[in-house]
Amino acid sequence: MARREILETTLGDLIVALTDETAPFVRGEREVNSVVVYILADLLYNSGKTVTNRPVSVRKNDERKTLVVR
Repeated sequence: MARREILETTLGDLIVALTDETAPFVRGEREVNSVVVYILADLLYNSGKTVTNRPVSVRKNDERKTLVVR
């Protein structure tokens, strides 16, 4: 069974994480920023009603972590 861990993060931390994960696949800083904007817009647009302290589950390898975005 995967281990669950709760991490608290901010929108800024989410943007940094998206940028770090996108950079290896896209050339140029401007293009990386554009892709991150599209990803973030999609996440926010499709998230439904925004709830304060809404947990988001993330899986990395065999570990599952729950992020709480404030």
